[in-house]
Amino acid sequence: MKRIFLTIFLLGSIIAQTPVKMTGLHEAEYFDLKSKSVDETFRIFVAKPFPLEPDKKYPVIYVLDGNGLFGMTMEVQRMMALGMELPPAYIIGIGYAVDNGFTETMAKRWRDYTPTAGGELEAMTKVSIDPTGTVEGGGGSDFLKFLQEELKPLIESNYSVDPNDATIAGISLGGLFPSWVLLNQPETFQRYVIISPSIWWNQEEVWKWESHFAQNHNDINAKVFVTAGGLETSEELKKTIQQVLNMGGPTAEMYKNIFKAYDKYGWPKMAEITPVFVDKLKLRGYKNLKIHCHNMPDETHTSVGASALSRGLRYVFDHWDPNQ
Repeated sequence: MKRIFLTIFLLGSIIAQTPVKMTGLHEAEYFDLKSKSVDETFRIFVAKPFPLEPDKKYPVIYVLDGNGLFGMTMEVQRMMALGMELPPAYIIGIGYAVDNGFTETMAKRWRDYTPTAGGELEAMTKVSIDPTGTVEGGGGSDFLKFLQEELKPLIESNYSVDPNDATIAGISLGGLFPSWVLLNQPETFQRYVIISPSIWWNQEEVWKWESHFAQNHNDINAKVFVTAGGLETSEELKKTIQQVLNMGGPTAEMYKNIFKAYDKYGWPKMAEITPVFVDKLKLRGYKNLKIHCHNMPDETHTSVGASALSRGLRYVFDHWDPNQ
């Protein structure tokens, strides 16, 4: 395996530095990748299975929101691999080379994880997410191109991963993006873990994607797990934001516009919409699609991550059968 990555002229991508070991995380490293498809430098986190067996190809799990979710995903996967509940695998966290992790990544992910612009609702809510107004939604196609033509080939050429066994996992807008990929270019990944997906995006545009795909395709060859927190209902979301507003302070100010926007255009559905999404795909009768919805009881949008990754990875890797 090459330890110093060179410029990949055909892809137009540059590794800004050699991989940097991550202190305190065994067999983990990161590198920065300047993309040609997206005007962005991504920080790519890599956790390797251990011990590595010579000449063996391993599954690879790509996780969105890598600045925040890489460590969680790595530990969830490794713990279950020790118990033989998951195979050893590479974990690839896709993040951003930024200093202010929350503020800057929130705006950038809005651009990359949304396949289309979100209309007036987006315009009203993004003021709170990106007060500078420098980021626009609808960059999903460019981000997908980055994954397909730059990142995946780079990972496959420099790490011992199986190019035919790739999983994508994401939460919220990071769940919207793989939902869209599944309904546009599902062959990009073989396994999908879709957590609390924002498929209410742009007045539930997801149904247009689903209908268009069904008119032009007769199969999806993928294993898909879809979930949300059981407490992620529109009613509970409204109560939560109202509580934040009542408390006052900077966070309340951020949520004022969001509350007004949702009141005007409708409160997003999470726990309500995931089973509808899955049932719609099941009714299409795609022969090679294995898909299941299991909302996580008593979990909220911010608490659902770890349990959903555990259940979702076990499902798509055939270790958990909900019918048994």
